Amino acid sequence: MRKHALMTCYDGRVDDIVNDLIAGIRNNGELLGKSIYRPAGGIHVLLGKSECRKAFYEMLTALRDIAGIDVFHLFPHTNCRYCGLNFSEKLGNGTRSDLRFHVQSAERMLLGLNHHFDRIGGAKPAFDVRIILTTDQRIVTIEEAQQLLPDIPADREHGHTCCLSACRTD
Repeated sequence: MRKHALMTCYDGRVDDIVNDLIAGIRNNGELLGKSIYRPAGGIHVLLGKSECRKAFYEMLTALRDIAGIDVFHLFPHTNCRYCGLNFSEKLGNGTRSDLRFHVQSAERMLLGLNHHFDRIGGAKPAFDVRIILTTDQRIVTIEEAQQLLPDIPADREHGHTCCLSACRTD
């Protein structure tokens, strides 16, 4: 039986979504109450600075090595109040630019985790990184979230027309 750990935000708006997911994981593996981590600010509070990121990787390494966790479910969520206050690249709440921030953040997190576990060796855990759409009350994969985004070039950040004219060179 696989052992799971889940990390998401303390924000009560995601409780119903996460509770259903927790029940599903418990039906298919071992997820004890102590394997659910919900810091205020969620994953972003742990990835915001390089020292926090290193501590996050070490925490997951310890959970793998000591608790035998072999599947990590990591769920940031849109419309995160912590991110709105602490990350300048997050533009708006519940908007497409907010979703873009969370997609990019999730992609970077997944790359960082894979790099960390490749570097240290040992059994590599599985990572289930999805994004909770807070307003829609549903969970989507990174790929599904990308499909929800408009075609906005990354160098234009939020893609508002107020900036598009400033970016033109013609």
